[in-house]
Amino acid sequence: MHLKRILSILLLMATLLSAFSITAFADDNATGGDGTTHGASDGYGWYNTNEFLWKVTLFVGKSDQATKQSSLTNDFYRIGTVIMKRPGCTFNSNCVFGNATKIDYYGGSSMTLVTNPYYIDDANVPKIPITHNGNIDTVKSYFGSTGTMNTILNGLAGNQGTTQYGLVKNKTFTIGGVSKSGWSSEYLLPSGTTNRVPWVIVYEPMILMHLKDLVNTVAFTATEYVISAEYGWYDWYQSGGKGQNVSIVPYRHLPTSVQLEESWFGYPVYPTRNDLYKWSVEEVIKGGGWGMRWLPIGIQEPVDTGKDYSVRITAYDAAPKVGEKATITIRWENNKATSATVPVELWQGSSKIWSGEKTIPGNSSVGSVITLTYSTTGTKVMTAKINYDKRTEETNPNNNTATVNVNPYTDVVAIDYGVYFGTVEQPEPNSYADVTVNWKNYKSTGGTVYCELYLDSSLIWSGYKTFSGNQLITSTYSVYYSGSNSRTLTARINYANRDSETDPSDNSRTTSVILSTPLDTTYDFSVSSLSVSPSSLYQGSYVTVSFISDNWNRDIAYDGILVEVLVGGSVVKSESVSFSAYGRNNHSYSIYMSDYGNQTVTARINWTNRFSESNSSNNSTQTSVTVNKYYEFSVSGLSVTPSTLYEDESVTITFRTDSWDQYNAYSNIPVQILYNGKVVYTEYVDYPAYGVKYHTATINVGSATGSIPITARVNWQNHLSEVNISNNETETKYVTVKPKIDLSIEAIAPNSDYREGMTVVTSFTMHNNSKHDITPSYGNTVKFVAYYYSGSSKTVISEQTWYQAVIPANDTNLVYFKWTVPKIAGKNVYCEAEINADGTVDEFLNTNNKDVLVRTVASVTESQTPDTQYERQKPTGYSIPSVPTAKAGSATWSMWEYSSGSFKKKTYGVAISSTAPSVTPDKDSPSAEYDGGRWKMKSGYGFTVSYAPAIVSVDGTTKPTSSAYTEVQRAEAFFPEFKYSTAQNSFRTLEKVSGKWQFEQNEYADGKERMHFTPIWFPDGNYSVAIVATDVWTPAGMIESRRNSNVLAITESVYDDWYIR
Repeated sequence: MHLKRILSILLLMATLLSAFSITAFADDNATGGDGTTHGASDGYGWYNTNEFLWKVTLFVGKSDQATKQSSLTNDFYRIGTVIMKRPGCTFNSNCVFGNATKIDYYGGSSMTLVTNPYYIDDANVPKIPITHNGNIDTVKSYFGSTGTMNTILNGLAGNQGTTQYGLVKNKTFTIGGVSKSGWSSEYLLPSGTTNRVPWVIVYEPMILMHLKDLVNTVAFTATEYVISAEYGWYDWYQSGGKGQNVSIVPYRHLPTSVQLEESWFGYPVYPTRNDLYKWSVEEVIKGGGWGMRWLPIGIQEPVDTGKDYSVRITAYDAAPKVGEKATITIRWENNKATSATVPVELWQGSSKIWSGEKTIPGNSSVGSVITLTYSTTGTKVMTAKINYDKRTEETNPNNNTATVNVNPYTDVVAIDYGVYFGTVEQPEPNSYADVTVNWKNYKSTGGTVYCELYLDSSLIWSGYKTFSGNQLITSTYSVYYSGSNSRTLTARINYANRDSETDPSDNSRTTSVILSTPLDTTYDFSVSSLSVSPSSLYQGSYVTVSFISDNWNRDIAYDGILVEVLVGGSVVKSESVSFSAYGRNNHSYSIYMSDYGNQTVTARINWTNRFSESNSSNNSTQTSVTVNKYYEFSVSGLSVTPSTLYEDESVTITFRTDSWDQYNAYSNIPVQILYNGKVVYTEYVDYPAYGVKYHTATINVGSATGSIPITARVNWQNHLSEVNISNNETETKYVTVKPKIDLSIEAIAPNSDYREGMTVVTSFTMHNNSKHDITPSYGNTVKFVAYYYSGSSKTVISEQTWYQAVIPANDTNLVYFKWTVPKIAGKNVYCEAEINADGTVDEFLNTNNKDVLVRTVASVTESQTPDTQYERQKPTGYSIPSVPTAKAGSATWSMWEYSSGSFKKKTYGVAISSTAPSVTPDKDSPSAEYDGGRWKMKSGYGFTVSYAPAIVSVDGTTKPTSSAYTEVQRAEAFFPEFKYSTAQNSFRTLEKVSGKWQFEQNEYADGKERMHFTPIWFPDGNYSVAIVATDVWTPAGMIESRRNSNVLAITESVYDDWYIR
């Protein structure tokens, strides 16, 4: 009989948990300290970590004003207390329990021992923290779920032979200031959405302790353990013949496992500690080993104060003309039976523009028409207020204002039309009723516009109306309303062109039409939605029979209507119920199934009077239930090691499976492991009666990365045929599989020296040695630092960071840094880059994340040609050389970029423009002559140069931003008299002045002009200067160009301008 009771409750709970699985809108009050389970000592008391219980007490507030600061014993009804445990946790006949709860003991009640408490089984009952390796968050989640609340309520109701509603129906509750019994179930039961009174769950962990005599057991809460010791019944210490040597449980572990986090109902809070702290007896009784859960009211029922005023703006000029009079029509309403005089106001924005008092008869209204003149355009928020400052004293303080927007206009916009409803008659179903529509022209200019009237979404009238200036046209329409549902009327004027009006917001108006209905005389009750759960069960267990009963009269309530449940042909449950008008009752009963086989279950209502109803065929419904042997398997204790690893490595998975059938053995039961939702391991297991098996498997995690779920399950293909379908799969464990990523970086050797004073670009190649794209979300940073040493002292030249550096899988990408070389010619400069510098990418290998480029800084060559001297003749064998070949300097490079969820390779390029240098004879030269598009001059005279090269794009590429390249930093001029030699003092270093490259000042020229003198001996012919623009740095290296100037035609010499008088 004891086993039969456990199994029946288990079936009941499995059904309830499948029906209720959401988390309630609740407030938990529980926390816990830290600690670990300790092993037992041989020859003393002990407990099994699979045997744990909870003593649970349910309270409901006596009024909607009950709070967590109220008295739990005075302001709440105690609904009942139940012990909750998992299936498989059984008690022998020598097991004793405490008779009361912590609340009773705290209040001074004495403890006595009992042997037959009321308890229910639930496979989801959480483990106790510390003592049973449980988790406090799991405990709070379990007692905060509506499934648990309904489990407790159904258990208590079944034990008392009633329903959930029957537990509270006859109690007196005060709701909205009204005290009475018989409130509807939706007002009282803890749905979390409609209940008007709060509920409280108080839960205390219990441990089933096996005493050292190996015969007796106790199941106590922390409070009961210390009280029983104080009474001298038990000795939990190791002291003498009675000592059980388990004092760590009642004085450390159990009181620390669950504690109050806040002070509710005046009960004290103790600090959380670890299991090294020993609680005193008083501390345990007052604060150790308990938690609470609060379910607040779902709806606050308003208190009728006898006052309620409201206001409506029934008409107004939505778009009045600035400077002209406009009106607002207001209805001030008294929604209660007593006449009253109240203040009324009209506000424009935050300014009060009118106020007064109105005396309004009970359940009536009075009106005001207020005339205004608006001085400016723009939206005006107009708000009417009634009894506003004292609105909180009313039954409904939320209807004391009414607001509209008014948009005054000038004649800048020519038209504005609007529409609003006048009188709308309330129709009866399937009849005609009149509706009045006001069509308004708000402008002084007349016009013809299209007007429409819709019933719901159907057009029922349309046509054009012609208006004179500021004309109101009132039209009445007869509308047919089919059926009995509420309908919507919509009127539109000039709707398609409303955006061209001054105020387009009033071109459409909608109103709801509620149809009147006659008094219902129907006399008819029905039952429906019959369900029996489970539909297959073990003989001698309980089923939950649920169904709905309905009163189909919309206007009349009934009491004393008989509802019955039959198994076979015998009535096993009957109840007289009450109905509100058009009301519905939900029924749920626990029915004991004593007979084996296929059983018919029938629900019926008003059976003896059914032939007096309008429909006698809907008074009963039936279904069947099959009674089977106890077919039940479970899986638990899932463990995954390690919890974090890299892809393609292996994890070890262990768990336990159980067969709960105490009478039958089973063979070839499938046991499976699911990895990432797929079955990766299966074995077929034979179970003896009431057998247990332990499993270990090792699997490779493969290439999927992230948080991967792992579960184990048993008999999954047939688990829906079991007694409890919710324990065939373990809770999900997660293993973190990290991508096997390796990033490296390599310096790119530059194609030129780093010269002091020059700005350069240093480039590096980033390598992604993995199959995972490095996208911006990885936050990969590359940090660059350039530095040099003076002895042992390190000087940092530049530090830069490249953020969100991207690299495709198994590919490379470019990264570069622009910096200026200090004047340290001859010293080594170190350019160091580190990829993944901030460690945001979880790498498998990070020893190759740095590279250093070492370069010796070169000096900048300065050269100037010697001054022109008198020479009798040109150098032997000299002839004018050919101008050097022009050389275009350009560079291109490609980079991977990530946008819109994909990689794209982009090619960049820059070049030095083909702009030619310009040479011009000295303005003071008497021989200078510009003829035929070119300059002529005699040898021996000087000329100036002007060169302004630019950085331009390369065809077929994208020009980057200036952060990727430098401008021309040096320029040198080469001359034909030196045969364009690059030897020192054969060319001239140019200087950039006002954005142009020019000669440096010539100390041999008048006024040190920026000038170069041609040699006197230079033969007649073409004279052209070659200029090299250099030290333009890019990510692809340094580029330079050579451009030839325009031609100076040399004819004769300076001597030809000399003469002797």
